[in-house]
Amino acid sequence: MRKIIELFAIDVIKASSLLGAAIVATHIIFLVLIFGFNEQEFYGLDYHFHLDGEFNIPSFYSSMILLYSSILLLNAYYTTRSRSPDLYWIVLSVIFVYLAADEFFSFHERLILPIRSYLDLEGYFYFSWILVGAVFVAVVFFSALPFLYRLPKNIALQFCLAGFIYISGVLGVEMIGSNEAFQSGQMNGWVSTKERGLTYAIIVTIEESLEIFGVLFFNYTLMQYWKKENYKQTKIKNDELF
Repeated sequence: MRKIIELFAIDVIKASSLLGAAIVATHIIFLVLIFGFNEQEFYGLDYHFHLDGEFNIPSFYSSMILLYSSILLLNAYYTTRSRSPDLYWIVLSVIFVYLAADEFFSFHERLILPIRSYLDLEGYFYFSWILVGAVFVAVVFFSALPFLYRLPKNIALQFCLAGFIYISGVLGVEMIGSNEAFQSGQMNGWVSTKERGLTYAIIVTIEESLEIFGVLFFNYTLMQYWKKENYKQTKIKNDELF
């Protein structure tokens, strides 16, 4: 039964990776049609595949792969608790549930106007939620250091790499997009892709792609860790039998 679940989990990761690539490719195709061929009549279909949109296909997809991360983290806790229980797996699982909800409902964007107005922010911090996001990332990272130290070195390094890819998009490239939005006079709320301009469209594509593939790589690493732990448990049970 455990092997069947493992194979199913692997299939989910493969399918989600292919779907992620397809969603990014579809977004890019729309950009080529809009900016390369000046096509505009999509009857709103382009928004449903826009990586920067809310309540659309990419946001639902991103939410689902983050939720899957949460499930894999919880599974890692239950797989290892008999030998080395570590409650930080559960902490991370809860964090990823929030990230999944935020990805779809964009809670963080509700912070932009009040923080921007209060601190009079512009440029790279025009999307002022970045300040809160940076503090949140710092707290999670430093609190996770003991947890990472307890993991196998290769798994810990891959977790860090996945986190770096994800944060590079969600904060790093987001800051570049923030400055571009400020310089071009964009306001909050959705405007058409054409109105936002090609530069902003490219920035968004890079940002969201990094986020997606950072999460996918994290899920892949979790899957590899789970497989190794399952193998260890199976070996221990077999040794006990004989």
